[in-house]
Amino acid sequence: MQGYYRFPSIYKDHIVFVSEDDLWIVSVNGGIARRLTSNLSAVSDPRFSPDGKYIAFTGREEGHPEVYITPSDGGVAKRLTFMGAITSVAGWTPDSNHIILASNHGQWYRRMFFLYANRLTDSRPAKLPFGAANQISFGAKKGVVIGRNAYDPARWKRYRGGTVGELWIDRSGNGKFEKLLRIKGNMTSPMWVKDRIYFISDHEGVGNIYSSTTQGTNVKRHTDHIDFYVRNATTDGQRIVYHAGGDIFMYDPSTGKKRKIDINYHSPRIQTQRKYVDASGYLEDYSIHPKADQISITSRGQVFSFPNWHGPVTKHGNKPKARYRLGRWLHDGSHFVFISDEAGEDGLHVQDRSSSKSKILKLDIGRPVEIEPSPTRPLIALTNHRFELIIVNIKRGRRTILDQSQFRRIGDITWSPDGKWLAYTYYLNNYFTSCIKIANLATGKTYEVTRMVAQDFSPSFDPQGRYLYLLSNRHFDPVYDKFHFDLGFPANTKAFAVLLRKDIASPFDYTRNAPAGIDINMADHKQKSSSKPKKILIDLEGIQDRIIQFPLPHGIYMQIHGLKDKILYTTFPILGGKEQWGFDGPKAKGILHYYDLNEQKSYFVTSGLLDFKVAGQNEIIICRTKDQVRIAKAIEKLDQKLESQPAGPKSGWIDLKRIKLLIEPTIEWQQMYRDVWRLQRDHFWNRNMSGIDWKKIY
Repeated sequence: MQGYYRFPSIYKDHIVFVSEDDLWIVSVNGGIARRLTSNLSAVSDPRFSPDGKYIAFTGREEGHPEVYITPSDGGVAKRLTFMGAITSVAGWTPDSNHIILASNHGQWYRRMFFLYANRLTDSRPAKLPFGAANQISFGAKKGVVIGRNAYDPARWKRYRGGTVGELWIDRSGNGKFEKLLRIKGNMTSPMWVKDRIYFISDHEGVGNIYSSTTQGTNVKRHTDHIDFYVRNATTDGQRIVYHAGGDIFMYDPSTGKKRKIDINYHSPRIQTQRKYVDASGYLEDYSIHPKADQISITSRGQVFSFPNWHGPVTKHGNKPKARYRLGRWLHDGSHFVFISDEAGEDGLHVQDRSSSKSKILKLDIGRPVEIEPSPTRPLIALTNHRFELIIVNIKRGRRTILDQSQFRRIGDITWSPDGKWLAYTYYLNNYFTSCIKIANLATGKTYEVTRMVAQDFSPSFDPQGRYLYLLSNRHFDPVYDKFHFDLGFPANTKAFAVLLRKDIASPFDYTRNAPAGIDINMADHKQKSSSKPKKILIDLEGIQDRIIQFPLPHGIYMQIHGLKDKILYTTFPILGGKEQWGFDGPKAKGILHYYDLNEQKSYFVTSGLLDFKVAGQNEIIICRTKDQVRIAKAIEKLDQKLESQPAGPKSGWIDLKRIKLLIEPTIEWQQMYRDVWRLQRDHFWNRNMSGIDWKKIY
């Protein structure tokens, strides 16, 4: 059986390495590998102590990566550090009394690492006086060589930017460091072997092992890998071990020869066994039926739909090797569409829920990013990775490219209530400047509704056809920093309304702006009594001048949606860098409000959400928290006490445990592998992949 082997470390006749997120040990001559750990989480960076008694490694059993230690012949692992940060094993002191670790503990920047020494008997690491560094190797006469920004070059091949890996050396241990080499490459894994410094570099194209004298001269190349990078090399002071392409190699500087370690690998492969997982833990996307009585959930590449509270769950798509996403109902509520890569490329599926018939439309739609069905006809608007806006006629099986940006993806697509117009965010340059555009479906023409000022986004039509609401990052009132002289714009978003017709009054002062003798609410009453959406009329001439600011404070606004005489919107608090950029994804700290146009007041609805969607003729909302969804009336204040209540119509929480999410890892990995291959192909900067045979790469 062949495994995938990483992070080797050598001591005398043994090599320890990582496979299947556990430690294994094997002879330097190859043969049967023996498992040392059975951890619940991933392990990495094992290092033999110089005396061979222990193996230190980076473990994640209790959350953050921390330093653990285990006897080299096997046994119970012990946690040594409690840094509460990104921490990894960097090596040992030559006397085997201290483990050297790298950590960003207490740093303002996640990639600012320092080295610490930790005794085996306590958990109080002492910071070493070497400055910023994340790798280290000790030489003769107390010499030290360290790596700064020294990360695996395979993760960013041939990088030459400002955070390129560097090696610094203190030859005599007097605390004075100087840069070892000035070659134009990304260097990592410094290893002091006898009188030379060995390291990994990709300055000649592919990561290989090189060495220089301690003065940084006489650079030599020692390995000749061309298909895969040399990665994570370590040494015992005499020999060097590394992995490349999932295999382990040993290089002996005394002979100049390398050889592959042939490992006889016997594993129960527990991680490949099929299993059921919690759908809420992998929630990707959601949507709601036009009548708001069903929802669709996408979780871990599978699409499901089911009634809100009771009833069977339907899985859409049954090919285990495919990924399914972006499930949506058409306007009639009886047809369901979604995207899959069943055929090897993304395709649009259409299912007739009444007859269970399904078909795939063979259209060039690229890699869809957003999908929005028309509210009145069997049409789909979608955006893709090619910065295109495409209209797909489901009935005829045809597609039309309505618009395309040259700079960034088109986003925030939204239909007018009558299905005649489409609004969306359109980028006008590479400097994150966007405007709101609208497209006339009858003529295929597009128009810029707002001027190129800043970032305009999140358009939404007023259901009565009077306004187009939007958000814009155009509030430039700088805030001074408290610690150094600098200015920033932490909350520069405001809400706006565009008057779609010249005869429309401002929504924020009815009594003063409404023409005499007109009952504004009368037209609304007539519209409500009719089941057919009111035709939206837009006066395009001068529309960019008819933009009005909401009487709301500036802040961090993320969504806005028009209801009848009301507007839903979300705001988010200003978060610190550590809180905002956590390890567990975006923070569900949004607050949902609505603004009443008649009362000219804003009201609180609920808090603790990421985003929301609207259905049921704008009367029902579905909100997403981090890993749950909740249904409620659009402008009804949610009782926060219900947040701890069980799922059901009383609390509004959807019971995602009704979904049985079956995972078959080896099949899932095949799909993921091809998906990554397609992502790199589709997002590459030229069509011929710079002359690389991409099919051969696959």
